[in-house]
Amino acid sequence: MDSPPSAIAIPLLDGGTLSKTSKDGESKWKGSSSDAAAVSFNYLFLKRFWRLSRIMNIYPALILVLLSIIYAMIVSQVGTVTGKFYATFINKDKAMFVRLMWISAGIYVATTLVKSTTDWLAEFLSLHWRKKLTRHLQKQYCHDKLFYRMELVDNPDQRMAQDLKMFCDSLGQVAKVVAAMPFGVVWYTYLTYKETESKGVIFAAYGSFILSFVLLKFLIGPIASLVFTQEKYEGNLRMAFVRIRNNAEQVAAFQGEETELLNLQKKLKTVLTYQRKVVMRRWLLGFAVTLLDYWGVLLTYLCVGSIIFTGGFSDEKTSGDVAKRISNTSFFLMTLIYSFSQVQDTSQKLSQLAGLTPRVAQLIENLSRPQDKFQEEGDQTALSGEKCLVSIQQLTCATPAAESIVDGLSFSLGVGDSLLVTGRNGCGKSTLMLVLMGLKEKIEGQVKLPPPGRIMMLPQTPLLAPGGLLGEQLAYPSSVPVDHGESMELLRKVGLEGAWQRWVDGDLDQPRDWQSILSPGEIQRICIARVLYHRPKVVILDESTSAVSMESEEGLYAELKNLGIAIISVGHNRNLEAIHDRVLKICGDGQWMLS
Repeated sequence: MDSPPSAIAIPLLDGGTLSKTSKDGESKWKGSSSDAAAVSFNYLFLKRFWRLSRIMNIYPALILVLLSIIYAMIVSQVGTVTGKFYATFINKDKAMFVRLMWISAGIYVATTLVKSTTDWLAEFLSLHWRKKLTRHLQKQYCHDKLFYRMELVDNPDQRMAQDLKMFCDSLGQVAKVVAAMPFGVVWYTYLTYKETESKGVIFAAYGSFILSFVLLKFLIGPIASLVFTQEKYEGNLRMAFVRIRNNAEQVAAFQGEETELLNLQKKLKTVLTYQRKVVMRRWLLGFAVTLLDYWGVLLTYLCVGSIIFTGGFSDEKTSGDVAKRISNTSFFLMTLIYSFSQVQDTSQKLSQLAGLTPRVAQLIENLSRPQDKFQEEGDQTALSGEKCLVSIQQLTCATPAAESIVDGLSFSLGVGDSLLVTGRNGCGKSTLMLVLMGLKEKIEGQVKLPPPGRIMMLPQTPLLAPGGLLGEQLAYPSSVPVDHGESMELLRKVGLEGAWQRWVDGDLDQPRDWQSILSPGEIQRICIARVLYHRPKVVILDESTSAVSMESEEGLYAELKNLGIAIISVGHNRNLEAIHDRVLKICGDGQWMLS
């Protein structure tokens, strides 16, 4: 059955849209924004960064500003010490020399304390920001099955685990410099002008910074774009390793190690290609930054020389005073230029920050956008308290390949009822189960089921819980482990009463690697035990007993029926028909038969 295509447009921060068109169960998202625009220092970058800063609570970074002010004022005293020592040596003032030694020691200790505290605070803020952002993203990612529905960004796990950490580390280093620059520039501008009384010197320092900033912005842009793309392919390489780890037994059985190696080498080659480009661009950037640093030194000498050779400092009475004046002027001017060049020196971190900001921001944008529920408002209606637990009316749905599964399907189930869904391989039985659960899109019709928490589904591939305790395996998806006594009773009901001692050596409080301990049939029994523990009103079993014997299969279904659970099963074994009340056969091309 054909249906008219529908379109949805989601606005993006860059003013573009993410558009979705769907027809016969197919959907495709397309963004109007280019990745190149996403990694530039432009309005979009600032808007995204502001959004991230609101989540991170960036205001504690103001403490960096306070420390930077203190540090700038102390360092300005450090600069005058050298001039005072020159004057003392030339004038041979021994008493002043001893006094300056004590003063210098105190200033250096204070400078060290403030500097180390600033560095520590920058790292601490990076840790704090990572904690805030990661928790925010994790909560969104695991909310309302967004980890399943989200399709618009590459490698969300890479973005949360690695990109976000690198973003926060870079931000901590950049924040330290940005916090110090404003007051440092103002303070040393004042001190330099006070010593030189020359506006030309000030204009030279500011003009040099503006030209340097324009040059570095031109060099940073391409690196940011390359970092953005490189991190994407780093995630693809990591997922290739995860694929082998998660499917090690299957790969070994198929003797597919050569093909897997070729796949790894192909993805590594792509990563190294972009990393090589980043390295070359960073060499050019590093060359420019170092050259500009030395230009700052030359500019200092040029400015001081112009003052001296034009008759400056002629009002000083002694040679010691002249030396002191030259020393102070050189220090203040060099520190003013250094305040500017700090931004240049963090250009590597700035380029990384520019590339990582859109990767983190895009993930937040996609997690925050409206997601398809695949069920209309009111479709999943709580039917607890009524005899009817499942009501399907005129349901039409299709496979991802747009092949019709059922057209106008209607049926209902009550307490303890059971329905077996059969059909040839690839006819869409599993997709139909996902449609019933609201995880796949339907074309039309109405699906009424118990509310979340009162319905469970066991997919084709059984899932083990992340916890290592047996009680955690039995309690999943609950995070509270089943106690020992109830665990033993659940294992007895699914025919595993004699197996647990072999699994845990008699110690139920010892974590275990269940993936390597349990056989496929035992994992399926553990999953059935979860259903018995949670006692939902409806359970959907997608070939969830295919690895157990027929006798055991009958016992498992008997335990479910004893609790009055309505069952919808997918299976091929003919013996399943005998233990179900009705059979729904998927015939293909939308045709079905209910008997």
